[in-house]
Amino acid sequence: MMQGKGKLGMLVLLAVLGGSVLAGCSSGSSSAPITYEPGELSGTEQDFASEMAACLKESGWEVEVRPDNSYGITLQEGQEAAYDAADAACSESLGFDKQPEPLTDAQKKRLYEGLVSLTACLRNEGHEVQDVPSEQAFLDDAMFDPYGELRDPRRSDALSDDEYYALLKTCPQP
Repeated sequence: MMQGKGKLGMLVLLAVLGGSVLAGCSSGSSSAPITYEPGELSGTEQDFASEMAACLKESGWEVEVRPDNSYGITLQEGQEAAYDAADAACSESLGFDKQPEPLTDAQKKRLYEGLVSLTACLRNEGHEVQDVPSEQAFLDDAMFDPYGELRDPRRSDALSDDEYYALLKTCPQP
């Protein structure tokens, strides 16, 4: 299955869930979770996946919108070029082909806080994830994606899609 990962959101490394997103762990957290508006930190439009899916469906593709604001499609052999053309046309017609504005320093700091909180939540749920880089290293463009690590297919304990979507409810991405 080929995934439409949200080209704009992947530039910042995280997809956005629909609705307001909490970057705190909902079980056992003593501090108030940090709240974010949809797309505030990722550069992804809130309804990116649903708009892309609707456009692709109009072009004859069967598309699935996922709970993490991504979309997926199952391609048969030989359909890649036609799909890539349809995806590019939809991206352009919807205005999703443009690079997002870079995050401000304040947004980067809020994203860092959210990733620290997400990491704590994932660990509270029993998942092993790498240590968070220092704030300065993150602000200097260090990449850190706790869910990417847990979904890495090279891991013997990689999260399945169902496990990932269930865990997103407890430990949402910032």
